[in-house]
Amino acid sequence: MRVGGSTVAQWQLSMIEDTAPRINLLEAPTAMPRGALRLEYGALDDYGVASAEARFALAEGQMPEAPNDIAIEEETDLAEVEPLFGPPVMSLQLPRANAKKVEGRATQDLTSHPWAGLKVIMTLAARDQADQVGTSEPYPLVMPARHFTKPLAKAVIEQRRALVLDPNQLPRVARALDALTIGDEKVIQDRVVYLSLRNAYWRLNNDRSLDSVKTVVEQLWSTALRIEEGDLPKAERDLRTAQDALMKALRENAPAEEIKQRIEELRAALSRYLQALAAQENEQAEMAGQPPQNRDDIVSEQDLDKMLESIKDSPSPARRTWPRRCCRS
Repeated sequence: MRVGGSTVAQWQLSMIEDTAPRINLLEAPTAMPRGALRLEYGALDDYGVASAEARFALAEGQMPEAPNDIAIEEETDLAEVEPLFGPPVMSLQLPRANAKKVEGRATQDLTSHPWAGLKVIMTLAARDQADQVGTSEPYPLVMPARHFTKPLAKAVIEQRRALVLDPNQLPRVARALDALTIGDEKVIQDRVVYLSLRNAYWRLNNDRSLDSVKTVVEQLWSTALRIEEGDLPKAERDLRTAQDALMKALRENAPAEEIKQRIEELRAALSRYLQALAAQENEQAEMAGQPPQNRDDIVSEQDLDKMLESIKDSPSPARRTWPRRCCRS
């Protein structure tokens, strides 16, 4: 600093490089009982971590090396694309925005993704405000898959897997779906399941575009879930969505009206879930020749009503975690 031509003070400054974030797994990935993937992770950045995610790539040898041109029409673009589906992305929530040190846990159900059950390479990635990205060491794992027990559901999933791994197997998959529905539709008592399988068969026969095949893959997943568990999977997804929406509203200190709306959505979603769960358990008990058992390990609608009323008076930290604790499955 100079005053009147004379130096009155001076400082020596050193530029500190803004380095990319660092991120790594704190524990080995865990597959939850229903197939969700749980990750525990830590991240560091000199100025704060802005976002983080888990990225996946197929391990070598999980897809055919080249299309085999089995009965694929010249106009179709099936043989030109491989793999048919891109990787899932798993967002990793940060406890605080732009925290310099982060330790967190994330759980996500990836069982509906076509790569479920395949060998993948997972890499964690963290991004800072300067858009610099740091990644972890690659971690090989088998992406958790849902376990199906009913023969028809297992057969449908097997054909879905064949179509995912090699879209050139389309003609064989179509024939298999046709065989599953041969004869009167009374063989498959659920009319929705029967019509869904017939629709998938006709789609594969009459529209071999990529969009059509992707639609069939998604349709076969929904059909297998309905065969296995009736209406329960959709009710469970709706419950998780309502739970996450309420948690987000509480975390962001949303207005009272919005929180009230999210509470009512959660109440309705839990009611539908409990009804679907009871229907499934009654069916399983009937098949086993046993009377239905009372479940005292889940939240009842009456219990939920009491907790929803008390949430308005709960301290802020408790309010943020309450939906996760009360609706844990």
